[in-house]
Amino acid sequence: MNRYYMSVVGFAGAALAVVFPGAVLPQAPEKPPELKILERYIGKWKFEMTSRVAEWTPKEIQYSGTSTNEWVLDGRFQQHKVKHDQGVEGIDILTYDPRKKAFRFWSFDSFGISNEMTGVWDEKKQTLTMKGDVAEGITVVAVMQFRDADNREITYVAKDAAGKIYLDIRGKMTRQSK
Repeated sequence: MNRYYMSVVGFAGAALAVVFPGAVLPQAPEKPPELKILERYIGKWKFEMTSRVAEWTPKEIQYSGTSTNEWVLDGRFQQHKVKHDQGVEGIDILTYDPRKKAFRFWSFDSFGISNEMTGVWDEKKQTLTMKGDVAEGITVVAVMQFRDADNREITYVAKDAAGKIYLDIRGKMTRQSK
């Protein structure tokens, strides 16, 4: 049975359970083992970032904040609640999608900006590399590399096909608690 069908059936089953409390709901499929890779993101993290000079950032900007990350929806997704010290807030959702055989990432912030990326894990390099389209003709590559269990480095670079850089963010994250 395909996952789209199960999703529709799950929604319909939830509606039936409200109307008919004795209704039997379908059983969830097994969790993909790739979700275990994401366990390393759980906890509260402090970030320090630098947005270098680029097309969308005419002068260098430094910012910091926290990200509190937890499992949601029966441990199939992670929700990251992001708070910049300067007041911007965001929510990131991260999971592994077995249908697409890729990690998936959605980001939303209080400026009204959203982003979607897909990516792959490199066990040898301890790196999750995500790619997505941020604007017409502009692609972002985000690389999150774990240096150890409590420290990771991040690069986030958006550029067009000609190589013009629109956004270049570099930073580090340090785990504050699990």
